[in-house]
Amino acid sequence: MRSYVDDTDELCIISDRHSSIRKMVSIVYPSAHYGCCMRHLGENIRNNFHNAKVVSHFYNASKAYNKVEFYDHFNQIRDMVSKAVEHLESVGFHRWSRAFCPGNRYNIMTSNIAKSVNAMFEVEREFPIIALFDEINMRFAKLFHERRMELVNSPNILVPSMEKQISKNINLGNKLLAHQIANYKFSINGHGDVATVDLQRRMCTCRVFDLVKIPCPHAMAALRSQYGAHFGNQIYEYSSSYYSVEKYIITYCEEINPVPPEDSWIVSLEILEREIPPPYVDPSKPGRRRSKRRRGMTHPMEINKHICSSVAMDDSSVAIYEHQLQQMSIYV
Repeated sequence: MRSYVDDTDELCIISDRHSSIRKMVSIVYPSAHYGCCMRHLGENIRNNFHNAKVVSHFYNASKAYNKVEFYDHFNQIRDMVSKAVEHLESVGFHRWSRAFCPGNRYNIMTSNIAKSVNAMFEVEREFPIIALFDEINMRFAKLFHERRMELVNSPNILVPSMEKQISKNINLGNKLLAHQIANYKFSINGHGDVATVDLQRRMCTCRVFDLVKIPCPHAMAALRSQYGAHFGNQIYEYSSSYYSVEKYIITYCEEINPVPPEDSWIVSLEILEREIPPPYVDPSKPGRRRSKRRRGMTHPMEINKHICSSVAMDDSSVAIYEHQLQQMSIYV
């Protein structure tokens, strides 16, 4: 991985909170920021504390851009379930909250990208390893070509999703008033909202400009005030280059070729002589690991144990009910 992805403080790795993943990230990418998946942590809270309102406030707090909005929701959790607050504090705000994240997380709050790739090969995962790798090779070769050609002739500077977001922010920014308070620094007012934008540092007190790396509505109003009616071209100067069509095409520029026949492989003697031990198999768990839970044919049916007190049961009904309970005890 290090040969393809450099270790920098701009790198942010999102995963679940598995201890082995966190340990290897600290070894392989010590400069990178490690964040946990919002979805995984949210489901843990749902299963442990069984409170839908706590989960809702958790998601709102994790997606909040500034600390004021974050604490509005976090204090709601504190008032409802104090144990949930202790758990979230032990994880660390910087791991799951966008407002406290020290790295460039952009809008990646979950590990859904990895899950999407897994879903692509849901059937192929049961294939033998060689067939699986051949399928991965063909599928990604096709995707890389399609995405590379998708925007080759695009007249836009940024990818379509960002162009759409910029257009939305421009419309919202047109409804705001900008007052210059220093060079490249503006106070933005409108609809009861007050924000301060620093164009030189590319920052806004709402923190959308800081974290998403495109001008927020407040920054749009500041750009219009700074550059006049022709501020449109300046928008792209204040947007991250990672959103550009050029970067997008470069990402998919590599050609993925099929694996050549084995007769043409050039393998070093060191690899040929290497002894590869068989994979470890837990003797207490024979057979292949189950990928999905399947209810067996002999699995006992769930029986409602609650009996309405207003309904009298005759002797035959009681006997049948006792027999069902005995059968359940046998399965248990």
